[in-house]
Amino acid sequence: MENRSHGAHMNELTREERIAQHIEAERKSVAAALILAFLFGPIGFLYTSLVGGVIMTSAALGLTVISPTIPGVIWLVCIFAAPFGVADHNKLLRAKAEEMAG
Repeated sequence: MENRSHGAHMNELTREERIAQHIEAERKSVAAALILAFLFGPIGFLYTSLVGGVIMTSAALGLTVISPTIPGVIWLVCIFAAPFGVADHNKLLRAKAEEMAG
């Protein structure tokens, strides 16, 4: 009976293991964000931030009427902002995981 109890205890994850498991499942890749933003601009920025991607895509489409160079500038902003957005996402994810793990 004592052996079974010990086995059940061994199957439980430590707090750090639960945090690491949650982060690994939900984290975003900086490399993927950069590649997507480089290839697809504001649409690729959707990977980094859903709201940010929608705003940037809408701005690029809407402001094309004013100047055809504005979407290019927005494209570059997306490339530059992508790693920062992913870093913020992963930082918030870690804080959330630590809170959930107790």
